[in-house]
Amino acid sequence: MDIHQLDCFRGDTYANKKNPKPFHSRCEQKHVSYQHDQLIERIHYLKKLNGSSFKRLYQQAQEDKGIKSYRLVAPKQIQEIKRLNELAPNISEVTDYIAQSLCLPLYTNNRIMGFRPILLLGDPGIGKSYITKLIARFLGIDFKSIDMGSLTSAFELQGNNSSWNSSQPGQLARAAIESPIGNFMLLLDEIDKAPTRTQYPPLNALYPLLEEHTAKYYRDAYLEMAFDLSKLMIIATANTVDTIHPALLSRFYIINIKKPTAQQQMKIVKAIFHQLIKDKHIHEIQNKALSTEIIHHLSKSSPREIKRKLEIALSKSAYERASRFNPEQRFDNVADLEELVLEPHHFGIKESAGNKPATKVVPLFNRSLF
Repeated sequence: MDIHQLDCFRGDTYANKKNPKPFHSRCEQKHVSYQHDQLIERIHYLKKLNGSSFKRLYQQAQEDKGIKSYRLVAPKQIQEIKRLNELAPNISEVTDYIAQSLCLPLYTNNRIMGFRPILLLGDPGIGKSYITKLIARFLGIDFKSIDMGSLTSAFELQGNNSSWNSSQPGQLARAAIESPIGNFMLLLDEIDKAPTRTQYPPLNALYPLLEEHTAKYYRDAYLEMAFDLSKLMIIATANTVDTIHPALLSRFYIINIKKPTAQQQMKIVKAIFHQLIKDKHIHEIQNKALSTEIIHHLSKSSPREIKRKLEIALSKSAYERASRFNPEQRFDNVADLEELVLEPHHFGIKESAGNKPATKVVPLFNRSLF
C-alpha cells in the first residue's frame, strides 16, 4: 500500500471495534490523558487547604475534560521533516531518525506521531534548542521546554507533597494539563547542567518519564494523581555526557550534532531569513537575497543570534521608513506595504577603528534586486 493512499483514508477506518469513534479526524485522535473529575476534586481540596486556586489549570481541565488530541502521522509531516535539512544542513542524522520513526505508524492501526527520546549532544551555540523548536513547528505540534539547569530538585518536575510549604504541581503535570495536544514536543534543555549532588536530583524524575510503560502513569506528588505522558516527543540537549548517569543515557537515542561548516552556516543564514519573513508574513520580500557581506557576517553567529540580528535589522528598517510619514498615517493598503518593505534596508556591522568601535553600514539586500 502506498503511503499517500494511506494518508487519504479517513481516520475512522482504523477505529477500534470496542470504541467505534476513537478518531476525531484523519489528523488527530482523542484519548484520555488524565482523570478530569479527580483533578477538579483535588483543586477544590487544595483551595480549601491553602487557598491555591490554580485558575489556569482549572480552566483548561474544564475545557478539555482530560481528553487530549493526539496528532497522527501523515506523509506530509515526513516530507516537512526532511525539508529541515535546508534550514540546518548539519542535522541530517536527526531528521533521518525522526522520519524513519514516523514511517512505521503509517502501516499500523496506531498512527499516533512519536519517536523514542532523543539526546542532542554537541558544543554550545550550535543551535540544538533551535533545532528542536523547528522540528515541533514543522510537525505542527505544541512545544514546551524545561530549563534543566535551573532546577534544584526532582520535585520541580514531579510535584511535592502538598503539606510542605510552597509546594506546587510539577512542571510535567502542568504541561500535560495546559497543552491541548497529548503528544506535544518536550524539550529538556541542558540536562548536563542539572545538579546531581542534591538530596533529590532533578534527573531522577526523568527515569519514569523516558520509559513508555511508566510514563503512561506518571504520578504528580502534589496533585496526587497520574498523567499519561507516554506519547510525548522528548528531545534533550547536552554539551557533554560526563555528568549524566549511564542508566539515564541508555534511555535516549544519542545524536552528536557537529558544528556546521562555513558553507553550511551560510545556508543556515539564508534559511533563517526566509523562515523569518515567512513567519512575519512579509511576502513581498520573500524572493529577495541577502547581500553577501551580511551573510558572511551573520554566519559567524549562532542560529539564535542570527534570527535576533535579522529581526532587529528589519524592525529598524521599518521604523526608519515609517518615521518619514505623518505618525497618524496608517499603512492600510498593499501599495503602502510594498513601499515599506521594498525600501533599501541597512544593517549595522560593528568594526573596530583603533580603540573606538565604529559602525559600518552596509545594505541588507543586494541592491541589484531593487
